[in-house]
Amino acid sequence: MRACQQSPRAAVLAVLSATCFAAAVEQKRSFVILGAGPAGIQWGKLLEEAGESDYVILERNTAAGSFFQKSPRAQKLISANRANMKHDKSSEFGLRHDWHSLLASKSFATGRYSARWHPTAPELVKYLQDVADPLKIEYNTSVVRTEYREKDGLHAVHTEAGDVWLAEWLVVATGMRVRDVPECLSQHAKAAGVSLYTYDTYPNVVTADEEFCRGKTVV
Repeated sequence: MRACQQSPRAAVLAVLSATCFAAAVEQKRSFVILGAGPAGIQWGKLLEEAGESDYVILERNTAAGSFFQKSPRAQKLISANRANMKHDKSSEFGLRHDWHSLLASKSFATGRYSARWHPTAPELVKYLQDVADPLKIEYNTSVVRTEYREKDGLHAVHTEAGDVWLAEWLVVATGMRVRDVPECLSQHAKAAGVSLYTYDTYPNVVTADEEFCRGKTVV
């Protein structure tokens, strides 16, 4: 249940009629995809190409590819840009070594987005957002939990706003995020005098990465 947003006049009427609460809104799709990163965008693109339009991508942030707006912290990628292939290499060879492009009509490797050998994260974000632009994406939608309903064989996706998306097929394309170091590892690390971090708990580095890592072993 969630409280209604009403004008003062409507609020008075709501109090009088004891209907100031409304049931959560339920919407049904064949496919509900969680996350508008590369995996979620790829799913949406392939569904569109297969003629399947009954889907929605739920993204908690304001734009597609938001992970790369903050990560990697140096905003430089270590993957090579295949914008310029040698004449003796096939397009299939280029695709197998292209770490940036999705299986879509738009390719990162055309050189339109970056001519750098190692592209920057903002350049990749621009590409991902261009591919995502025509897809059915609900932004600013945070998912708090999912459940499988035996009664109707549907997946129920509950959002922070109180809405529920029902799906025949649920695709979790949020990536793997480990927020805490497993206790079994942290105990061994503590005994050895070693600090362990996940990507989420890694200290923010204000100075250059080289200075932060000087004199330390980084694995």
